[in-house]
Amino acid sequence: RVRMFSGLLGAATGIFALLIQFLPQQPALLNALMFLGIGFAQAGIRLGRKTYLIDLAPKTERPLYAALANTIVGVVALAGALLGVLAETAGIEAVIMLLIALPLVGAAISLRLPELERVGKG
Repeated sequence: RVRMFSGLLGAATGIFALLIQFLPQQPALLNALMFLGIGFAQAGIRLGRKTYLIDLAPKTERPLYAALANTIVGVVALAGALLGVLAETAGIEAVIMLLIALPLVGAAISLRLPELERVGKG
């Protein structure tokens, strides 16, 4: 359940980012906590994705699965440049709300994934 917890942590960090903007002064400690939360969420999501994918893949095809996953993540990361266009047109709050929604969707999807023991792996 690392994937689900990490997605929820990512969404909570986004909500935290939205809320701290309303403070008259943003102490550096709050910004540091926000970036720490982002780091933990990103690391957990990567770990969950890699571990689940590699454990689920047949041994002979694991490099192929890992390469495909890395390629997809790279394309998504490059598409992240479009977030600048969204920020320019709809505002930074819209970008943050999108970045809250995406890990929530990921967490919900991860709940539907079978445990590795149930698919004969692990």
